Amino acid sequence: MSASRAHGGDHFDLLPFIAILMCTLGCLLFVTLSVAALSLGPSRGHGWIFVNNEEGFKKKPRLVEWDGTSVVVHRADGSTGSAAYDSSSSTLSGDFKTFMDWMYDHRKTDYAVIAVRPSGFGTLGALLNEFKNRNIDYGYEPVEDQNRIVLLQGDKPQ
Repeated sequence: MSASRAHGGDHFDLLPFIAILMCTLGCLLFVTLSVAALSLGPSRGHGWIFVNNEEGFKKKPRLVEWDGTSVVVHRADGSTGSAAYDSSSSTLSGDFKTFMDWMYDHRKTDYAVIAVRPSGFGTLGALLNEFKNRNIDYGYEPVEDQNRIVLLQGDKPQ
């Protein structure tokens, strides 16, 4: 008589069940890591939501990205334009000059939100002076180099 039959009969082996459970956990871990990798990958970005406050500040934000040498402006129609900006000579050119002229004309209804990349903090003062000299309201926020920025109105891109 075998040892297993002498101690109470047949036994149930849990090894196949544990193997299936481990495969299932491995698949779930793979899916979780894939989703995390996609959210941290090249398509990662920030969505900024601006809401009007109760004190009557009803201006619309207009996004500007600054990296220290060039300015990327996000127009109201959703298109973008970029221009080089020399902070030492304060020379406006191309899309940035057009944007600043437009902002000056719309300074009562719009304000600039400047996304500052790490390389742009050294020369940010000169860029901010361009807005101050034209009496254009602005705000700025630091942003990582690889992050894409989108202004959202509610849950929709502006």
